[in-house]
Amino acid sequence: MAFYHTRPYFKHHAVIIPKEHIESLSQYPNKDLLNADLFKAMGFVTELFEKKFGGCRISSNVGSCQTTKHLHWYVHYGERIRGEDEH
Repeated sequence: MAFYHTRPYFKHHAVIIPKEHIESLSQYPNKDLLNADLFKAMGFVTELFEKKFGGCRISSNVGSCQTTKHLHWYVHYGERIRGEDEH
């Protein structure tokens, strides 16, 4: 599933999550075979960003760096509009 970040850190900021609850990448049940649907969504969103902006970044957090304890990836482009300490 993909959606625009509700409190974006970057001017253009989307979030991609699996529908199944998985706490983080380190807790992924089958590390040898990542979810094909998740990568399909990542490909779809990154293609939109690349067409519109020429490129993008993908990032994810694990463990104590995660404020939301659900596996997710960020797809973002543009200037940072808020700091990580601004919750």
